[in-house]
Amino acid sequence: MDIQNDRLFTRKEFLELLQISEPTFKKYRRREEIPDPVILVGQEYWPASLINRWIVEANPHLSTSELEAAAASAIVAADSSH
Repeated sequence: MDIQNDRLFTRKEFLELLQISEPTFKKYRRREEIPDPVILVGQEYWPASLINRWIVEANPHLSTSELEAAAASAIVAADSSH
């Protein structure tokens, strides 16, 4: 993880990327199914590399190249919407 060069997602952006609601997010956090954020100046952020690694680890049945391509597309889409 390279905080200086990594795209950082706020909680709102992370929820949009995953297409989940706040209650679902909280449920996943309680179950420890979502990676912990990086805390910077008291704010939560999820680095793109952390999200990508989490997606790959959570989906061992898919090939790494398929997941990396899907994750990259999602991040590009999220970047272009802001």
